[in-house]
Amino acid sequence: MDTNKIFYFHTVAAYLNFTKAAQACHIAQTAMSRSIASLEEELGFALFYRNRHKVELTPAGQYFLQESDKILQQLNIAQSTAIEVANNYRDTITIGFGGYDTKLTKEYVSAFHAENPQISIILREYPYESLAQNMMAQNCDIIFCPGIRVERLSNVRKILLLSSTYTVALSSRNPLFQCQVIHPEQLRGKTFICPSDRDRNWIQAQVFKNICQTMGIEPGRILYTNSAAAVLTMVELDLGFSLLSSAFAPSGGRELGNVPIEGDWPFRKEHWVACQEPVTKESVKKFMAFAKEWSSRRE
Repeated sequence: MDTNKIFYFHTVAAYLNFTKAAQACHIAQTAMSRSIASLEEELGFALFYRNRHKVELTPAGQYFLQESDKILQQLNIAQSTAIEVANNYRDTITIGFGGYDTKLTKEYVSAFHAENPQISIILREYPYESLAQNMMAQNCDIIFCPGIRVERLSNVRKILLLSSTYTVALSSRNPLFQCQVIHPEQLRGKTFICPSDRDRNWIQAQVFKNICQTMGIEPGRILYTNSAAAVLTMVELDLGFSLLSSAFAPSGGRELGNVPIEGDWPFRKEHWVACQEPVTKESVKKFMAFAKEWSSRRE
């Protein structure tokens, strides 16, 4: 299948207008129409409903758009990695991380790069539900992630970097922001914001429930969104609270912070670095050895 056809299909799906899509791709409108028609013939189903006034995706087209986006992303990853190899950057590490682990990733990568400038490093942010899968699929060599994302995986080397308590993340606009500590009773009936995995099989949902039950927190509404960045933005806008690691530190001028919860609670959030075993890449071995040493320095 010609990947140009898939790219043209995505452009038409974005504009829902063949003329504008053709202009964006710098081809004739007739060429765009022929490409989509050829792709539909190859696939065996219609991608668009179209008439003189309107262009819409068919249900099959909507599904193909979602799935073919993964193909284009994987092609881009393969191309960029191949360029690294072609340019003799054989010592290249690709590191995946989730939004809440940005600070920890920056700390370790910065320190490692300072000692190993000859090793090329590529960072990729992934949704938490696909972070470990991308490592296992060899789309990245190493991941920074919460412990619950890798604790049940076999053939994975894991190093504990940090164990932290849970705190309440809230907007600087919220009156509770001025508190030294927050009592669980102060959170009764409050709105909480949580990330949700796309398949709704959210590992942290049970963790959140257990924390609330043990600490005596009785949340009101629970709003689910699709990324760490969205959670932090909603909290910053004072649309609700969230439970975050005490290791979390706002960045980029965000107007939010985290306040400890009153009491001595058993829950800890573990932050790990992990890679798939067996480890054959020397640069990955070097990074994991460095991470183990650096984590001991932090203690």
